[in-house]
Amino acid sequence: MSARTDEPRVTLFCPSYNHEAYVVDTLESIVAQTWNNLEVIVIDDASTDSTPERVEEFCRRHPGKIRFRRGRTNRGTAGRWNEMIGMLSGEFLVSVGSDDLLPPGAIRSRVEWMLRRPDVSFLLTRFDVLTGNERLLTGEAVLDVVPQFEKMFRPGVFDRLYEELLEGNFVHPGAACYRLAALDRASLLLDERCPNLHDYAQMLEIARRFRVGFSEDSTYVYRWHLKNASASENPEKDVEAVTAEMNYILAKEILSTPGAPGRTALLPWAANALHGLKLLAERRAAAHAGTA
Repeated sequence: MSARTDEPRVTLFCPSYNHEAYVVDTLESIVAQTWNNLEVIVIDDASTDSTPERVEEFCRRHPGKIRFRRGRTNRGTAGRWNEMIGMLSGEFLVSVGSDDLLPPGAIRSRVEWMLRRPDVSFLLTRFDVLTGNERLLTGEAVLDVVPQFEKMFRPGVFDRLYEELLEGNFVHPGAACYRLAALDRASLLLDERCPNLHDYAQMLEIARRFRVGFSEDSTYVYRWHLKNASASENPEKDVEAVTAEMNYILAKEILSTPGAPGRTALLPWAANALHGLKLLAERRAAAHAGTA
C-alpha cells in the first residue's frame, strides 16, 4: 500500500487456510483501512480448497497492495507466523485471520493509541463477533457465543494480566498491536510445539515481561462458524493434545518465574487447569460411550 513518511510503518499479517468462503471479505476489509503506510503479508498454509486462487485473483485486482506467498506444505499458524517475522519491515505489527474482519479505522485506532503511550509494548482491544447468520454481536453480547472471554469484561483485569492469564486465556490475538522495537525475538516467535495454544504461550510471555495496554475501542470482528481454527472434529484427541501443551507451557513458566513465591503462585493454576481438562475428557468419553 502507498506509504506516507509521517506515519510509522505497520505490518499486517494474514495467515490463510481453507477459508475460500471468507477470505475475499477479509482482504477487502484490509485494503479499506485508512492507515496508508501499511505492509500486508498473506501466507497460505497449503490450503486444499480455492483459498490461494482467490487471494491471487484479489492481488491482481489490487496490484501492489499485498505480498502473497503460497506455501506448499502445511506448517500450521505458528509456523507461518514465524516465517512472516523474517519478512516484515514495520514498526508495529497486527494480524487478522483469513475468515475474520477489520472494522473501518481499526489499524489507525490501535497505532494512534500506541503512539500516545510510548511506554506500552503490546496493546489489546475489545472485539466484536459475527455469527453464522451474519448477526454482529458487540460489547458483552459477544459472550452469548464466546463465553470463554468473560473475564475481559471484569474491572481491573488488565492491571494484573499475567496473574489472570495463569487461570486461562481470555484475550483474542487478532485484537492486538505489537511495538516491534520494544519486543525481543523470544516474545515475537510462536512456539511451534504448541499448535493449539501457541497464542496463549506468547501472551503469557509478553504479559510476564512487558507492559501491556488495553483500549476500549473495538478493533476486530471475530467470525464464529464451524470452520474456526478452534473447532474440532475429534474433541477427545484435542483434550489430550491441549493437556500436553498446557503441561509444557506450565513447565516453561515455572522455569522462567524467578523466586519461590512466583513459582508457588503457578501451582493452583496448574492443578485447576489439569483437573478441568481431566473432567472434560471424562465427560466427553462418557457422552461418546452413550451414543455408541
